[in-house]
Amino acid sequence: MPKSRTLPSRTRANVLRAYRSRGRLNRNLWLVYSLKTNRDWILGSDRHLVHWILFLETNPDVRSFDIEPTDALPTDGHDDRLNDIDAVVQLKDGRREYHKLIFNTSALDQKEQSAKTPDNSADSSARIFSETDFESRGDEAMRWLKVLCYCETIRDELQSDATVAAITIMRGLGRGTIGDVLESLRDFDPEIAKGIISRMAVLGDIDLDLSSSGFTLRSSWIWRSGK
Repeated sequence: MPKSRTLPSRTRANVLRAYRSRGRLNRNLWLVYSLKTNRDWILGSDRHLVHWILFLETNPDVRSFDIEPTDALPTDGHDDRLNDIDAVVQLKDGRREYHKLIFNTSALDQKEQSAKTPDNSADSSARIFSETDFESRGDEAMRWLKVLCYCETIRDELQSDATVAAITIMRGLGRGTIGDVLESLRDFDPEIAKGIISRMAVLGDIDLDLSSSGFTLRSSWIWRSGK
């Protein structure tokens, strides 16, 4: 039986609630699927979408994250700019990162990009994002969006045989193009193969540079050492 493309009732209700809570604000809402957290998220603006794509979902140093966490954070002693945290990030090295997006101020200089963290822990850090962090990277984010859509296509599907085959091929080659891998995976459905490759890019198994061109057969990849 094919997967349903209809939103679950709870998700529809959450989208409607988020839409109505915007008041008169003229900004887009985005409903996205995250492979890293295995759930859907509602993002409140285009800037939040770019932040999620580039600094959370496709950042190879990020293991998991929570967007607009509901758990209460300590309020004493931390930078006031970190009120209403936009994301709490769990990095692969075990450290925690707090993300705050600020768009109603002038561009922050490099020294202002850091702040005292809410939990005052030596194993945590804070990042404040301003308009300058996103203004030149919108095109790159949209290129990654295609990759993330391929991940969503095989959502909740193990695809074990295709995954093992892709890992074996890409680890053996070390580097190449997407076309090279698809040719070696010709026994599998091309859309499934692209989904597997996209998963590997998001999870950090391979480096995929989309800073200047889109996700195509000619896109280059490199196997990450230690994987």
